[in-house]
Amino acid sequence: MRLTASAVVLAATLGVIHANSFPLSHGDGLIVVDAVVEGPDERPVSGLRQADFEIAADGEQRQILSFEQAERMSLVLLVDVTNSVTDSGDVTLSGNDPARVAATVFELSLGALRKSAGQLLNGLGRGDRARVGAIAGRLSLSPAFTSDPGELAKAIDTAIDRSERERHGPSLIWDAADAAVSALDGETGRRAVILCTDGRATGNRMGMVDAADHAAASGVSLNIVAPFLTAVIPQGRGVIIVRPERSLGAVADFTGGALITEVPHLRSKPELVLSTILARVRLAYRLGFAPVAHDGRLHRVDVRVKGEGLTVRARKGYVDRR
Repeated sequence: MRLTASAVVLAATLGVIHANSFPLSHGDGLIVVDAVVEGPDERPVSGLRQADFEIAADGEQRQILSFEQAERMSLVLLVDVTNSVTDSGDVTLSGNDPARVAATVFELSLGALRKSAGQLLNGLGRGDRARVGAIAGRLSLSPAFTSDPGELAKAIDTAIDRSERERHGPSLIWDAADAAVSALDGETGRRAVILCTDGRATGNRMGMVDAADHAAASGVSLNIVAPFLTAVIPQGRGVIIVRPERSLGAVADFTGGALITEVPHLRSKPELVLSTILARVRLAYRLGFAPVAHDGRLHRVDVRVKGEGLTVRARKGYVDRR
C-alpha cells in the first residue's frame, strides 16, 4: 500500500495524543484495526482470510491475534450546508492576464443533499446505526444513534433545514468531525464518519491534524465526499489557487477512510453525490494485535494485504493508554 506525500507529511506532524481522550483498545487488550480492501475497480473485496493480512507497528511485524469481518457499523453522516457548498459558480480569469483558468465548485442544492443523504442511509444494513449532523455556522447533530428509517428521515430534515443566516456562518468542518468521533465513543463494532464538504474550513477551534489524531487513535475512519475541482479565487490582480483535496485526502488516508472527488453524473443527477461512498465503507476486516507499548503515544501502524491489484485502507496510528 503506497502512502501519498500529503499523508506522510500529515503523519509526521502527529505526536502525543492530547490528554484524557477516548477508549482506544479492544476489551481483551488488543488494538483493533479496521481494514477495507478494494480491487482495481475500487470495489470491496470479500472472502479474505487472516493469512492474507500483515500488520507492522512502528516498523515491527506483529502477530494478528484476532480476525473477523465487521458485521455491523455505526455511522455519523455530516453534511456541510454552508453557502460555499450549496452555492456554485464558475470563475474565469480575463483581462490582460494571459492565463485563463476556470474552476467549478460545488453545484448542489439543499434538495439534492436531502435526497442523497436519504439514499445513503436507506442503504444501511441490518443492525447498522446512524446519526446525522449538519455543518452550518455550528454543528447540529441528531440526539441518538438509531436504525429506524423514520427517525433517520427526520434527522436528515432537521440537519438540512438550516436558516440562511446559519448557512452564511463559518464552516466548522474539523470541529464537527472531532465531535462526530466523540459521539462514536460508546458504539461498538465498525465506526465511521462520512463527511460531505468542499473542504473550506473556517472558524475552527480544532485543527485538521488534531481531528485526524483523534479519529485514528479512536479507530474511526473519516470518509470524505468532495465532488469539486480546484478552486481559483480572484485576489486583487492575481488569484489564490485552493486545493483542499490534498489535505482532505491526507486526513482520509491517515484514518483509514476514503476520499471521493469524482461522482459520475453529478451534474445530471446531483442526488447521487453520496451514493458511492457507503459501499467503500461498509465491508471491513477487523484485525487485532498486541500493542507495542502502553505509553499513551501515537504509534505507527501499517496494514498490508496479499494479492495482486489489491489495496487496503486502514488507520495509520493507534494509542494504548493502559
